[in-house]
Amino acid sequence: MSGPYLYEFLYRGRPEGDPQPPSWHVVIGQHNAVPGTDEQQFVSGPPLNPAQAEAAGFPLDKVLEGVNAAALSLAASPAVTPARILAAAKALENSGNLSIEDLARQVLQAAYSAA
Repeated sequence: MSGPYLYEFLYRGRPEGDPQPPSWHVVIGQHNAVPGTDEQQFVSGPPLNPAQAEAAGFPLDKVLEGVNAAALSLAASPAVTPARILAAAKALENSGNLSIEDLARQVLQAAYSAA
């Protein structure tokens, strides 16, 4: 059994001038033992809003720390190529109001500035 971990983070940006503030949610994942076997089963909870996420031990500052650390670690890996970064950016297309190209550019800039 694993402890709870950040399985999903979604940031929803807003266009300039929109009266609604940006929003976000997290989904917490965990692996549990399947009774009577040596297997693990993935389970996740429902999307949590900021207050629920903080109450569950996932405040925004810690979530962003984890996301940034994972992105920088991935970008610094020798196995990472621009094509793989672009593929990851495409998978994150719904992560806010950044275009795929802007997201990929930010990841590449972070990777090269950390080197």
